Amino acid sequence: ITMFQSLMRDPDCWSRHLALNATTGLDPLQKPEFKRSIRVRPAQGFESADFFLGGYWLWGLMIEALADIGYDINSMYMASYDWRLNFADLEKRDRYFTRLRQHVETLVSMQGRKAVVIAHSMGGNVWHYFMQWVAHHVHSNWVNDHIASEVLISAPLLGLPKAYFSLLTGDNRDFATMGTFSAVVDHFFGHETRRSLWRTCSSLSLLLPMGGDELWGEAVTGQPIVQMAGRNISTEAAYDLLASNVSVPTDLRRISSWLLDGVRRC
Repeated sequence: ITMFQSLMRDPDCWSRHLALNATTGLDPLQKPEFKRSIRVRPAQGFESADFFLGGYWLWGLMIEALADIGYDINSMYMASYDWRLNFADLEKRDRYFTRLRQHVETLVSMQGRKAVVIAHSMGGNVWHYFMQWVAHHVHSNWVNDHIASEVLISAPLLGLPKAYFSLLTGDNRDFATMGTFSAVVDHFFGHETRRSLWRTCSSLSLLLPMGGDELWGEAVTGQPIVQMAGRNISTEAAYDLLASNVSVPTDLRRISSWLLDGVRRC
């Protein structure tokens, strides 16, 4: 509730604190002196993701079910992360993957058996990045030695269109169907404000649809990734709307190499 109260009372302050530095992708400097950074960090522990706004549960029921069969803080761990950051920056700023490795090793050592990893949404992408990171920086057999299996719930390993629309317009198809709530958000945060905010979040660039028209074309999905002036356009042309060799928007230059080359090769 407190977060929404803050949002309604001073939308500009709320969005300024949630946004990242457009150049570095890390903590922004605080105006007007620019001598201190604005530091927003994810909540930690099971309470960080059990319930949202009272009765709306996130992981609460699963945590309770696991507790009923004997799991506790000595046998499970909630690996909260800052969803705004590029995955590499999670390690650079927070040493996130270093600490995640240490937590997994501790649990495995205490329990005497390998861990089962459950990841939801972008957490699945973060986990797959971690497996590559730990194999490269620690040991090539680390995953085999410490992980029994993984369960991915709605993980967008090949990206998802709404990440593209968030970067392009500040909206996505889910948002457009929210009815009254959408109108309330529009009142406090216009399209340009939302787009500026999302474009500071480098993580969204890692969720852009990969695979081109072979995976995301109209012939496969039943609808184009984007439609302009009544005309369906290809995935490649859709990415040109974000950034092209001729023009890269200032607030996307930090991720221009990925937009111009990386995501188009995946």
